[in-house]
Amino acid sequence: MGKTVTLTAGHSNTDPGAVNGSDREADLAQDMRNIVASILRNDYGLTVRTDGEGKGNMPLRDAVKLIRGSDVAIEFH
Repeated sequence: MGKTVTLTAGHSNTDPGAVNGSDREADLAQDMRNIVASILRNDYGLTVRTDGEGKGNMPLRDAVKLIRGSDVAIEFH
């Protein structure tokens, strides 16, 4: 049976995290989530759940529910 990995981004448009000029922690966390999800799906054939696509992600309380039943959960900050 395959493993299920859940990836979440720790920040969003409403909570951008650290900001340095035009660089926002939220953008980096979301980009990393998307890149790692693609690699795990395409190169390793894993089942991957994420808290959003592109630059979106769900509220924290919903992301916590999403990780239930996962074999591995990783949040990017």
